[in-house]
Amino acid sequence: MGATFVRIPVKASDFTQPAGNTTIGFEILDNVVEWANANSIYVIISLAIASRCQNAEPYCSSSGNADLWMDSQAQLDTVQCWRGIAERYSQEEMILGYDLLERPLAPTDTHLQSMYERIIAAIRIGDPNHIIFLQGNNLGKDFAIFQSRWVLQVDNNTAYSLQIDTDSDCPSLVDYSTSVDDAVKPVELVRDDNLPVLTLYKGQCQDYLEALYEKFQGDSIFQPTGYWTYKTISYSTKPMAIFNMKDKSSWEDVRSRLDNSQFITTSEWQNFRTALRQDNFESGDVGSVIQDYFGGKSITYTWGYWWLIGLVIGLGLLLMVGVIVAGVLYYRKKKKYNYWS
Repeated sequence: MGATFVRIPVKASDFTQPAGNTTIGFEILDNVVEWANANSIYVIISLAIASRCQNAEPYCSSSGNADLWMDSQAQLDTVQCWRGIAERYSQEEMILGYDLLERPLAPTDTHLQSMYERIIAAIRIGDPNHIIFLQGNNLGKDFAIFQSRWVLQVDNNTAYSLQIDTDSDCPSLVDYSTSVDDAVKPVELVRDDNLPVLTLYKGQCQDYLEALYEKFQGDSIFQPTGYWTYKTISYSTKPMAIFNMKDKSSWEDVRSRLDNSQFITTSEWQNFRTALRQDNFESGDVGSVIQDYFGGKSITYTWGYWWLIGLVIGLGLLLMVGVIVAGVLYYRKKKKYNYWS
C-alpha cells in the first residue's frame, strides 16, 4: 500500500512504573524500532494515555474525567514519561517524531499550552533532533490554541496534528466537499506558520475519503496523512478502515468486565486477542482509494478479487495436470500396439 510511517500509541504508566529491571513500554518500543529499521518504516510515537488521562474517552482508560489537567503529580509523570522516551531514542533515525498528547481535552487552551511547553522542554534536554507533533484542544480538532504563534517561539522543529472524525455523517451526506471543508478549517488558523499538518482520520466512507484526498492534493500543507488500521466499527456502516471489526460483542464483553473491575486472567486476555486477530476482523477497501490518489496503480484489499485470482490459478493447474495425464495415457497406448519395440 506504500505506507511510509506508522503511529504507535503508548501509555505513560508503561514508562514510569518499572516491572523488574525495566518498563514494559520500553520493551515494546525497542521491538518496534527494531522492526522499523528492518522494514525502513518510520515511527511516530503518540501518547494515547497520559497519566490520569488527557480526555474523558473510554479508550483513554478514563474514569469519566480528564484528571491530568488538575493533578500536578500526573502532569509531572507525563513529562517524565516523554523525557525518558526522548533520551532513549534520540539517535534513532527511524523515529520520525513524537505526538505529545492524543486527542487532548483540556479545560482551557492555557492548560494545554502549559503542558505542551513543559513536555517540549523535557524532550529537548535529551533529544534536539526529532519532530514534535502538536494536536489542538477539543480532541485534536480546535487549533485556536495555536493562533498566537507561540509554537514557533518555543520550538522550530514542530508540526501540527489534526483529528478528523466524521464517519457518522457518511451514509447521509450527498455533497461531501462542504463537510471536508469544515473538517480542515482549523488549519487556516496556522497556515502562516508554514508548518506541515499531519491529518489523522478513521472510518470515513469512500465518497468522503475521496473528497478529502482531493482537498489534500490541492494543498501542500497536508503532509503527511495517517489512517487508523484497526477500528471497533462494524463494516455495515460503510467505514473505510484497513481492518474492520465484524462483531463487537467479544470486545464489549471484555470492556464491560474491565469497567466493572472484574478480573481477567492472562490466558483469557490472550485468547481474546487471538480471536480478534484471527476471526473478528475483515479487510476494508481503504487500500484501493489510497493507492488511487497516492500510489498510482490501485490495490484492493477486499476478498472480492482474490477468489477470481484463485480460480484462474486453479484452472491453470487443473489444465496442466490434464495435459500430463493425457500424455501418459497416449504414450502407454502407443507402446501397447507397437510390436516392433
